[in-house]
Amino acid sequence: MNSKDIRTGDRVLCKVGDFPPWPAVVVPQRFLSKVVYSGKRSKSYVCVAFFNDDSYYWKEPRHLTLLTDRMCADWMKNSKSKDEALIGAYQQAIEYKRLFDFMKERLVQEEREEILEDVKDIPAGEDPFEPKPTTRRTGSTKSSVSRKRARSVSAPGNSASLSQTDSLGAASDTKTAHPILASASSPSLSKTSALSKRRKLDYDNRVSIAQLLRNKLQRNLVQRDEPPSEKEYKESDRMFRTIINKLSNDPPFFDYKALRVSKLYKLLKVIAQDENLARYHDDCNKILATWAPLIVQIKQEKQMAQQMDTSTTDDISLVSDVKVGEQSSKSLN
Repeated sequence: MNSKDIRTGDRVLCKVGDFPPWPAVVVPQRFLSKVVYSGKRSKSYVCVAFFNDDSYYWKEPRHLTLLTDRMCADWMKNSKSKDEALIGAYQQAIEYKRLFDFMKERLVQEEREEILEDVKDIPAGEDPFEPKPTTRRTGSTKSSVSRKRARSVSAPGNSASLSQTDSLGAASDTKTAHPILASASSPSLSKTSALSKRRKLDYDNRVSIAQLLRNKLQRNLVQRDEPPSEKEYKESDRMFRTIINKLSNDPPFFDYKALRVSKLYKLLKVIAQDENLARYHDDCNKILATWAPLIVQIKQEKQMAQQMDTSTTDDISLVSDVKVGEQSSKSLN
């Protein structure tokens, strides 16, 4: 899609890693949670919320495909996919009518519906690059950064694009003047740069990827009435390999934030205790052993939060008892 044409409420297809293209909706940034918004890495990215899935993802518009009614109907008619989650996503995409209804349902699921208290509508067609306000109310459509300025970051023909083109032109001239560098050094440098960029993009989306892995593994292996199919086993095998391959990343790919938000470690504990999923027990134990310090940290912080809540409740009760006692004394006097 073109960055000038994309708008909030647009129904799109978004490709993430090894997952098939998934139906999603371009959502306004002002309604995102702090955790999701913190994954934003560039002004030229928009955020999409997936159908039939509680995950979000940041993507450049050029990597998104506008999903039309005809495309949905053709997919439902011709696709041989047996992925119930993906089928459900397309069904929800077909039923999708209003951005407000979609966002309201999503926020209720996230237990954040209070931010819609004074919001009567969330109109589609707004600028998806509009950042989340820092001081104004969440429901406000205004921001300290104008839409025009936000769009200029990614719109063709702007000064940023021009400066990039000039830089590329200068590099091309240098390569022409030094044919040995152009033929020998440049390709390897280009590949290294592309690989580094890919790794950075993956790392920036580690929370979303962890959530997607959890959701997919949960559907493939746990939340089902029948044994997984061979296709689902193979897909799950690939996802376990992905997790294991990233265990040695430095800095860690599955860090404290990714595990705390996605709760992927909890799902692996369930799989490790399921006798019907014995083929994954060794992998689960290996992964959980690597994550053990982070899991302990998550549990400790949760216990501290619970203790603080209990302490606050006790303090409130004590204050209430004191007030009742004072009132009783006054009555007796």
